[in-house]
Amino acid sequence: MATKREPRLISLGYGKFARADRIYALVPLDPAERGDGRRTYVHVDGLTEPVVASRSEKAILADAELLFDRVHERHARVAVMGRSLGSGVAVHLASVRDVSKLVLVTPYDSVLRIAQGRLPFVPVSWLLADTFDSLSKAPRVHAPVLVLLAELDSSIPRVNSERLVSAFGSGQASVRTFSGADHNSISDLADYWRAVAEFVLH
Repeated sequence: MATKREPRLISLGYGKFARADRIYALVPLDPAERGDGRRTYVHVDGLTEPVVASRSEKAILADAELLFDRVHERHARVAVMGRSLGSGVAVHLASVRDVSKLVLVTPYDSVLRIAQGRLPFVPVSWLLADTFDSLSKAPRVHAPVLVLLAELDSSIPRVNSERLVSAFGSGQASVRTFSGADHNSISDLADYWRAVAEFVLH
């Protein structure tokens, strides 16, 4: 029988060919355009053409569940941390698994709502197959939640983060905002890592 050691942390990110904090929309390819390694257009700030990706939301979430299950076989308490787009994966995992604690860094309510805010005149709800709807899953999360926000975040609007926080149970989520930090620089701060360690280890 495997020895259970604790605590352990699973950190979930997203974005292999582009930084996750620069992704603002995921659009499925037309069936005729799809093929091996071609499934979704990933629109990235600063790039004139979208990146073509092959992983779907369903596949990413399934991978996260499998990873958690394997870690949980060896460790009784597993905390999960997700940053930016990865926060949607973390919320999903916490809504379907026995997560001990949940850390969300610059999270959003859903990718669909982010895309609608950026492209108000485009019918993105018709185009977007992968929505990472954390808002609808938050009420099913029972673990304590730490939300870390950047004061100068220009990638995830504060209203989207606050809407997600309000969806958790009363008093379930604690929020800390780092003054002077933006979406990218927040993790450069020593206080950021200290906050994560204190929350996860206590």
